[in-house]
Amino acid sequence: MAYVVKASPRRVSRVEKPDNTHVEDAVFRSLVGASPRPVLITNDRAQIIYVNTAWEHVTGYTLAEVIGKNPRILKSGKTSLKIYDEIRKKLISGQQFVSSELINRKKNGRLFNLYTMIFPVSVGTSMYYVQIFEDVTIQKHAEEYRSTFLKTAAHDMRTPLSSLAIMSEMLALHSPNCSKEATDLHEEVIRLQELATSLLDMREFENGKMILERVPIDLGALVKETVDTAQGSWQDHLIEIESPLDVFADADKVRVRRVLMNLLDNALRHASESSPIHISLKKDDSNALVSVKNHGSYIPRDQRKDIFKSFYKIGTKSKGYGLGLYIASEIIHAHGGKIWVESRERNPYTAFHFTLPLVSGN
Repeated sequence: MAYVVKASPRRVSRVEKPDNTHVEDAVFRSLVGASPRPVLITNDRAQIIYVNTAWEHVTGYTLAEVIGKNPRILKSGKTSLKIYDEIRKKLISGQQFVSSELINRKKNGRLFNLYTMIFPVSVGTSMYYVQIFEDVTIQKHAEEYRSTFLKTAAHDMRTPLSSLAIMSEMLALHSPNCSKEATDLHEEVIRLQELATSLLDMREFENGKMILERVPIDLGALVKETVDTAQGSWQDHLIEIESPLDVFADADKVRVRRVLMNLLDNALRHASESSPIHISLKKDDSNALVSVKNHGSYIPRDQRKDIFKSFYKIGTKSKGYGLGLYIASEIIHAHGGKIWVESRERNPYTAFHFTLPLVSGN
């Protein structure tokens, strides 16, 4: 979109008009016209003076139909007015505008999603505004389809998995001849239940709809509860806790327990045989710091930037789906905290740390 603005000449691109105007115009139209990205140019009165073939293809309008018109002919009413205000402010100050996402309307009435860049260009004494955009409608629809699929698949999995979990547990308890197989089956069912929950969480995160029920929680008590639960499944490893008294965080207890379980499970799976796991809890003036450390594992530096991405798996020991650290990261960031990893190759160890805001006055 372009606007009638007075841009600061010190902040814009300046092009001196050469004498060979016709040659310059021919070169310009050849280069811009062949661009695969849609390009629109307006004058300082917000009148369209040029669009390339890619722009015509996306919008359905021809150059002849839009010449002299205001780009608001594409306005759909679906884009926030705050974005248009931001565009105006940027161009007034002579800066370029790069958007996160806009929604425009084609000639046939259909909406399309786009990322756009708009920048002012000074040619002699005249000011022009160039818009280049990328149509991301297909990607947007694919994201929406994926989100719907995740929700449907996760919900459809939950009911049969709950029944199967109960049946496999009863089979393990009451059928000695096949107790090992039943126990293995039960563990796999639990993993699938965790996957279903993770998929629903993932959809919440991506849609920005995570709801936190924040209350003052005793982090020391929550750490101990979580360790007691994990210790029952991992009796080969001693889990040590270092925690001061009275560390209360302003957080969602259920979500933070999920973070602790994910980090503990990750630490236990990758620790050397029978080595201890160490959990520490500290606090400063405004944050609680929780650390989960194992021994025997090392994460190469070039992999650390990716470990909090969805479906990323560390090594080959993990039986999970690569969502645990991603979910932990999203939950901590939603609380306004930070999460990071440190790892050492010599006498190897890996430690995950995260912070949460303390309750005021704690």
